[in-house]
Amino acid sequence: MAGPELLLDSNICLWVALPIVIITFFMGMVCHYMSILLQSDKKLTQEQVSDSQVLIRSRVLSENENTFPSSLS
Repeated sequence: MAGPELLLDSNICLWVALPIVIITFFMGMVCHYMSILLQSDKKLTQEQVSDSQVLIRSRVLSENENTFPSSLS
């Protein structure tokens, strides 16, 4: 025993599905190009990178200072 059959208008592809696909496509393009426009090109020097790595290492060491045994210090 089959359930009731769903009947759709033949123009539903033109008037519903196609505009949704087109709008989704153009919104994706707008988001992509807006992200490119808003992206800033930051150039870092070697000194800035090494300074930030030293700061990260010192933060990690200070957060985990209680986990080191006292015989190592």
